Amino acid sequence: IEDCAQALGAKYKSKMVGGFGNISIFSFYATKMLTCGEGGMLLSNSEKILRIARDLRDYDEKEDYSIRYNYKMTDLQAALGLGQLDKLSFFIRRRKEIVRKYNFAFQKCNFKLPLVSKEIEPVFYRYVVKTKNNLKKYLVSLKKRRIVCRRPIYKPLHQYFQLRGLPNTEKAWATALSIPIYPALR
Repeated sequence: IEDCAQALGAKYKSKMVGGFGNISIFSFYATKMLTCGEGGMLLSNSEKILRIARDLRDYDEKEDYSIRYNYKMTDLQAALGLGQLDKLSFFIRRRKEIVRKYNFAFQKCNFKLPLVSKEIEPVFYRYVVKTKNNLKKYLVSLKKRRIVCRRPIYKPLHQYFQLRGLPNTEKAWATALSIPIYPALR
């Protein structure tokens, strides 16, 4: 399963993401590359997988009874998504412009900037830097300037289960700062 939730339009080794797995999943949540508010897209070259997925997404008017869900996209959501599809390349270009500005502006800061491999053509869904000092200090300072930054995730998965002994995860979480990046940013 290829998780492409945040990577619509990205490439790896000159190939579009979404073509590497037996199943590829994209998200259309409000903050993603294209939004329909909620929902997503499943891709597969397997007719069997697609048939099963189509069957699971709609419980109504079936000959047999098995567990199914009501996961259909509404016409309004589809129209919203289709209306943005032609703008995807602009959205990606705009994010790259913002990344160039951030990289220039932050080169003298105490941040470790994002690194991008030559094999990857990213879409920059997020701009995450690694702070060298106390992340909370940055969050408070930026908030005073009305710049809403946050940690990339609310908390690491292992913390929900009170697991210990993951120092690298803890350090990454304690120092990662997600800075706003979206096409309408001025």
